[in-house]
Amino acid sequence: MMVLGKCVYAGVITNGIASKQAGLDGYGPIKLGSRRFYTGLFKGEIKMKAIKFCGSVIVLGLLFSHLWVSLQVSAETDPGTLFGEGSESPDQAVPAVQAAPDMASLDTLPMRPPFLVSDGYGYGFNPVLAYNSVRDEYLAVWGDPYNLHGRRVSSRGELLGAQFDISINALLDKDPSVAYDPLNDRYLVVWSRNITPATSDPYDKGNSDIYGRFIAWDGSAAAAAFAIDSSTSDSSFSPKVVYAAATQEYLVVWEDYVPTYPNYYSVRGRRIFAVGGGWPAKFLIASSATENRLHPAVAYNQVMNRYLVVFDNYNDSIYSTTNENIYGQRISGAGALLGGEFAIAGWPDDELVPAVSACPLSTFLVTWTSVQSGGKRVYARFVDFEGTPSSIVTQIESATTGSPFVPAALACKEYQLMAVWQKYGGGSLVGVSGRIAQFNETYEPIMEVAPPVYPHREKPAVACSSPNCLVIWEERNTEGYAEIYGRILGETKPKAAFTLTPTSGTSGSTFFMVDAIDSSDLEDAKVNLQVRWDWENDGIYDTAWSYTKSASHLYTIPCTSASVSRTIRLQVKDTYGLTDSTTKQITSIVNTAPTASFTVTPEIGPNTTAFYFDASGCSDVECLTSELQVRWDWENDGSWDTSWSYAKMITATFGSANYGFKTIKMEVKDGAGLTHSTTHTIKIDNPPTASFTVTPSSGDTTTIFQFDPSSSTDPDKPVQPFYHLSARWDWNNDGVWDTDWKMCWEVISHKFSTPGTYTVRLEVRESEPSLRDSTTRQVIVEQGSGLHIFLPLILK
Repeated sequence: MMVLGKCVYAGVITNGIASKQAGLDGYGPIKLGSRRFYTGLFKGEIKMKAIKFCGSVIVLGLLFSHLWVSLQVSAETDPGTLFGEGSESPDQAVPAVQAAPDMASLDTLPMRPPFLVSDGYGYGFNPVLAYNSVRDEYLAVWGDPYNLHGRRVSSRGELLGAQFDISINALLDKDPSVAYDPLNDRYLVVWSRNITPATSDPYDKGNSDIYGRFIAWDGSAAAAAFAIDSSTSDSSFSPKVVYAAATQEYLVVWEDYVPTYPNYYSVRGRRIFAVGGGWPAKFLIASSATENRLHPAVAYNQVMNRYLVVFDNYNDSIYSTTNENIYGQRISGAGALLGGEFAIAGWPDDELVPAVSACPLSTFLVTWTSVQSGGKRVYARFVDFEGTPSSIVTQIESATTGSPFVPAALACKEYQLMAVWQKYGGGSLVGVSGRIAQFNETYEPIMEVAPPVYPHREKPAVACSSPNCLVIWEERNTEGYAEIYGRILGETKPKAAFTLTPTSGTSGSTFFMVDAIDSSDLEDAKVNLQVRWDWENDGIYDTAWSYTKSASHLYTIPCTSASVSRTIRLQVKDTYGLTDSTTKQITSIVNTAPTASFTVTPEIGPNTTAFYFDASGCSDVECLTSELQVRWDWENDGSWDTSWSYAKMITATFGSANYGFKTIKMEVKDGAGLTHSTTHTIKIDNPPTASFTVTPSSGDTTTIFQFDPSSSTDPDKPVQPFYHLSARWDWNNDGVWDTDWKMCWEVISHKFSTPGTYTVRLEVRESEPSLRDSTTRQVIVEQGSGLHIFLPLILK
């Protein structure tokens, strides 16, 4: 950073963007300057230029009302070459200074076709504008001429809703002014109300008061109209209002008339708190004992928290020889006058009807009309924070004759200043022209906003967003009727739009399809637009920028929510990096019920068995298994035998249960209270007792043994249980069954071929499903009697 005297010089990034042309309705392209600024976006050539801040305080890197201020220092720029210190007399006008050779070339930008803003009934006069930075739209206000009306206009030049009334009064309301408060998202409209009409006496101006009304962003009246200055001893005219972000209040200034020759008019003001009520009293801003102070205008610089009020010393007396000049008065954010009046333009010609504006990082720019022998011209001059006019005075309107006697209008276009004014076109033709002013006191070429026509396009007003400006004007016909027309200058952001199918569904299973093919841009083809999606509208985009316009998303909602709605946000970006977003709502995403599942071990057993139940197989789309609760109904009779529990495993014994099948029911519940149940069947079954007899109990290898299992018993079927049992035999208990299953009443015959002691095993089982039991008995088998002994026969 470089400090010279009381002035601080800092570098500002400037950006040259590729040119873009469009000629519409015969109006052709316009040039809006080579240096446009986009937060976070730089395209094309980047350069450094110096900015001058004069004053005791300089603030860097602060957040002011939605604007991040971030300066980078340039210690190489010679301030004398940029600002002309010591080069020209302060009162000597110099021709317009064109862009320095090292600046980026001018952009050629589209100018949108003009459009009708008022309602078409021929009563639209004295328009004014304000830009809504929160909603990226404009509010146009005008008179009819007895009442005041307004209409919202998008930054794309779309009419947002119908024209609405701001004041409907039996008296005359006129000369409106409007300012926007982004913190409360509303406007303050002020105007002059004629309480008592003037008489034929030229020094009787009647009685006019200053009124105001807060207007919500959507055009609805936030409160009733209220008096800002109401007095029977004076009359008040031509109010102007500006909003001060640092103090959250407005400053209203106006002409105050008291019939006291020769100083009929002074300039007064009043601070209006943005939250309403309890305002400080009005105060005197400018006066003179010998001449008038009229046509006040006011601007506010956010960095310095300081106002500049400008005015002229116009004297409408035919006997006056006083030369008319432009003056200024600085005011602190707290409403204190800083120093005295100072001259801004004091030439031998008459300098009249000033306008003033400032950007957050710039000094003030003042414009006015100079009435010269060769005609009327529009001039501009920068004034720093200390009230020091620049040495450079620029004629911004090149016409030398016939320019109408009205002030230019000024607005901040991010880091530039836009000036518009009436343009004389020869004969009775009047149109609207405009020009961009840069920080370094250079000016872009004049643009023709609305070509001169007969009878008049006049009284223009302007407000600006970052990428573009809206200019509106009063367009009269030959009968004296007028409408308010408007035109967008510069790039327009795209318009985001998308379809959503379906608008409701189920968590974890419904794919929501979105398609941004309906998004559009006035300058770019759809194919060149990029989109990205924020599925929860939480400010964090879930997809990257893509030229593909369609996408889908599957939602899983929280475990504890029965259903939720979700808002999807689409953001669209054009080739300039300008964006727009829109949202659609999914009305309902329903939680899915859990799925119940459990196993039992064993599945059959006597009533003394400890059955082990495991519900860890339960599942849910939204919840973890550990977040699910279960409960059990051992008899499936609708009466739950356990309370809800997160434990999924339990053991139960059914000691009093009778023989037979038993159905167990389990119910699972998720965090949202949704439930699902299932059942499982077990069997209470006491095992049979295996028993058999062997006949004979012993024998030899020739013996045919009879094995009878009919003595086996089953406690669940005490009567002739063998009819329900099956039996099989293992003759030597070697684990290999030697017979198939037989009915338990069948007697089996078996002969052992070799002698020995045999362990015979019987296994019996129930019919399906079955329990089993086995038992053994020993059978002794001796050598069979089939051996014959022959004795010798002795003969005598």
